[in-house]
Amino acid sequence: IYGYSAVEAIGQPLTKLLRARVDRLWREASFTGSIVHHQVRHQRKTGESIDVLMTLSLIHAHQRISGVAILVKDISTHA
Repeated sequence: IYGYSAVEAIGQPLTKLLRARVDRLWREASFTGSIVHHQVRHQRKTGESIDVLMTLSLIHAHQRISGVAILVKDISTHA
C-alpha cells in the first residue's frame, strides 16, 4: 500500500512508514478495550495521498495488553 520494500520497512517504526500518528487509535482502543476503526489520509513513499481504513485491535495475554494488531486497507478510488 505504501510503496516500501521489505528492506526499507523492516526495523522501522510504524509511525515513520505510515507518516501518520496512531496514538489516537491506541488511546481509544485502550479506553474501550476493543477494536477501533478510523478512516484516515496517509501518504505513500512517493508522497501521494491515499485514503485508508485503519483497524486497531489490542492483543491481550495474562490479562495485560501484550501487543497490538493494525490492519490497513486502501480505500482510495483510483482512476
